[in-house]
Amino acid sequence: MTSSVPISAAPRQTQLNSIQALRGLAAAIVVVSHLIISIRPQMRHLGMEIPDWLRKGFDTGACGVDLFFIISGFIIVYVTSNTPANFREVKRFSFRRLIRIYPTYWFLLSFAVVGLIVRANLSKTTFAGDRFPIDVEWIVKSFFLFPSYKPGGGSDFGPVLGPGWTLCFEVFFYGLFAAALGLISNHRRRAFATAIATACLGSIGYFWSETLSEADALTRMVTHPLLWEFSAGCLVALIYQKLIGTKRFIFSGLIVSGLGALILEFWFDMHPGKLGINRPIIYGIPCLLLFLGFIGLELNGWLQVPKAFIAVGDASYATYLSHSAISTKILGLFWLHTTLLLVFPTPLILLINLAACLVVGQLFFMVFERPVIQFGRNLLQNH
Repeated sequence: MTSSVPISAAPRQTQLNSIQALRGLAAAIVVVSHLIISIRPQMRHLGMEIPDWLRKGFDTGACGVDLFFIISGFIIVYVTSNTPANFREVKRFSFRRLIRIYPTYWFLLSFAVVGLIVRANLSKTTFAGDRFPIDVEWIVKSFFLFPSYKPGGGSDFGPVLGPGWTLCFEVFFYGLFAAALGLISNHRRRAFATAIATACLGSIGYFWSETLSEADALTRMVTHPLLWEFSAGCLVALIYQKLIGTKRFIFSGLIVSGLGALILEFWFDMHPGKLGINRPIIYGIPCLLLFLGFIGLELNGWLQVPKAFIAVGDASYATYLSHSAISTKILGLFWLHTTLLLVFPTPLILLINLAACLVVGQLFFMVFERPVIQFGRNLLQNH
């Protein structure tokens, strides 16, 4: 999630920067969604009336995750297009993927664990947001991104660091692709096999959802329909060059259709839930339309992405994780203790919070994530 994607076949373009911009957009709308969720209890704590638009929230912002999954499927197939099938390449692929995910995740997970311990020991009368018991097994599973339900009962799925639940899916997809990379030499067949495998696994969860609703977290994850979105990304990577030469109005229509579908979802409050089986239909299809529309425009030279959007996309992973572990917690304390929530308009507060989260994500990317990734690349070159 940290580098632009080279597309040698694109006319007048050396980088498919629209993917980076879409990553930045995905991270930003997820952040806004979480900011709205976090500000509502703060307003209730101060005795403020919550307006209707804020009470409804911005559940549609969760679609940023679905966009991330489609992008992941695309990128993994694209960057391995010239990779031969052998054990050495499997190791190199796995190391590159894991060095991008785990160090940044572990660093920010440590903040989340400290927050978990602090909140668990606060007085029950103290406002502290979500509280969970200190469950050692949950913390250990969180460290490895092993799927688990949150303690306290219920079906809420994820590690201590909330956004990390999506990384469980990412790591599983990387594992499936690594297996294909080791077994299938032909690039297109390898990508197609991965797409079929993820589609079939997701279909199991869709058609047998009632049976699997009570399953353990691992089984539920590896058969969840969200895997369809990775499959869609893989398939787009196989045909993206055919988008070159397509009429411009087709791509504009795809973007308008995708945005329109998401607006309808918001208007009619059709949020499928975090692990709803219809999520890849309600969110995944509109995001796929947006993805096809934007990359199609850029491939044909009709879209120039501003550098600022590319920079936000470069730091999207750092922003996605840091806003939950650090930014929203500090911002929440600031607004509560200064009582400025009573002074400033709520939309302005959300805008300030979003800007702060993007800045923190950018700083964390430059200071920590990018140097770690470069260190990993150096290790690969020396071995």
